[in-house]
Amino acid sequence: MQICAQNLYPSFFLQFQNNYAFDNPAAGSTYAYRDLRLLNSFYTGLLKNIGQYYMDASFQINKKNTVVHAPGLVIDSEYETELLKRTRVFFRYALQVPLNSRLKLSAGIAGGVFNYSVRGTNSSAGISAFAPDGSAGIWLQGKKMNAGISANQIFNSEITPVNYRFTLSRYATLVFDYRIDVSARTNLLIAAKYYVGAEGIRGMHGAVICGIIPNVSAGVLYHQHKGFGGTVMLKELQIDAIYGDLSFTYFQPSSSLNTLNSNRMEMMLRIFLKRQNMD
Repeated sequence: MQICAQNLYPSFFLQFQNNYAFDNPAAGSTYAYRDLRLLNSFYTGLLKNIGQYYMDASFQINKKNTVVHAPGLVIDSEYETELLKRTRVFFRYALQVPLNSRLKLSAGIAGGVFNYSVRGTNSSAGISAFAPDGSAGIWLQGKKMNAGISANQIFNSEITPVNYRFTLSRYATLVFDYRIDVSARTNLLIAAKYYVGAEGIRGMHGAVICGIIPNVSAGVLYHQHKGFGGTVMLKELQIDAIYGDLSFTYFQPSSSLNTLNSNRMEMMLRIFLKRQNMD
């Protein structure tokens, strides 16, 4: 029996600036006191049966002290039709300490399992294979900027469903963003993310997001060799002590995917509590 080998990496988020903690667990310390994020990403056209579900639940403890502890849980599931699923389940922990009045430094780890499952059909049995997976990172948070570096898929695990051997190859993620205050009600966020593997830079993502008014932002996204997109977000919609964000992103793939008439959309709902509302 011939075994085919292939490197395996996570699918990329369109709204990467809203999901920093997936790549860098240390960024979980920057999330709200209680923070739940639900995301659905999917293609249209001929690739309409390919997509992704994502959940991130995070909470902070010891917020009244200068040191913040932030445990969390991540479930990320990529699917291709009803037959094939790739699922990651991580437990995350981040620790944040202040460096001075303007800067905070965080360190974080995430560990769990990766599952590759193939659903059974009338002519073949189903298969489900597991492998360990994890990441670690550091994060610097300022008044107007964030910067982080992380090591991902650190176990370099191998998994062999059917006749394919997949390697969860190690890679590093570098993230930076900076906010420019244009006026009292308007700001501009410039964000960039790089993936670096053994072969060098694997990909670059960029975003320019404009906070138009306090509760609305919109911007453009670029993913190297993949295409461009636009995003709109309603922010900090409030019901009593509960806050919510709702965002929508439309992505126009590069010409190779565009021939399949397959665009990509991504929707995210965030529900969170602020600490001052709980004291």
